[in-house]
Amino acid sequence: MTTSIQTVAVIGTGVIGSSWTALFLSRGLHVIVSDPVPDAKSKLAAYLQKEMPTLEKMGLADGASISNYKFVENIDEHLPHVDIVQENAPEKLEFKRKLIAKLDARTREDVIIASSSSSIPSSQFISDCQRNPNRVLIGHPFNPPHLIPLVEVVPHPQTDEKYSQQAMEFYHTTVAAGLGLRWALTGPFMTNILGGGGGKTSFKKLLEHLAPAAQGWTKDMNEHSFDYSEESLA
Repeated sequence: MTTSIQTVAVIGTGVIGSSWTALFLSRGLHVIVSDPVPDAKSKLAAYLQKEMPTLEKMGLADGASISNYKFVENIDEHLPHVDIVQENAPEKLEFKRKLIAKLDARTREDVIIASSSSSIPSSQFISDCQRNPNRVLIGHPFNPPHLIPLVEVVPHPQTDEKYSQQAMEFYHTTVAAGLGLRWALTGPFMTNILGGGGGKTSFKKLLEHLAPAAQGWTKDMNEHSFDYSEESLA
């Protein structure tokens, strides 16, 4: 990870946000965490306690500590002091637009705002940004990010190339060490179960989270699908 980034803001502590927090802590970074869900603070603490032994076996960076994070109810006053933002809010367009606009207004102008969005391109939620929407991009992890070192960095058309490069340096992704190992061990059902957080209701949670977006993807694919009929190929 780039040495210029020391403090990370993690917005949202669901399955992805909690895993991001564990990863950033394991790399010796200071993390400011926020989530409005009433029991988010205690759930995150329990998650980190459970996952840190695994991270310790994988190897921690110098100075890494499970206690090097701060859970805050109001992230606003901390935003001017963070070096990158990892947003993990619900996949709701209007909600993300308002949130990204607030992050754009309150962070330093050169700070990358990366979204973990898996269904909404960043071009759709920068419309209310007044300061520097060119530093907004997608930083979508393969779940869980603290175990699968692979992140999709997807800029929107106006994202400045320097921010894309900085994000790549920060995430330092690799297919050989990430995706290949996972696909060798987990099939589609286990992948979806893990994506929903594990447990008996995880697949249902995943469907509730992504089903509306998946319907849009399917509609889009059908509208732009290739015609393989004999008439079209003649």
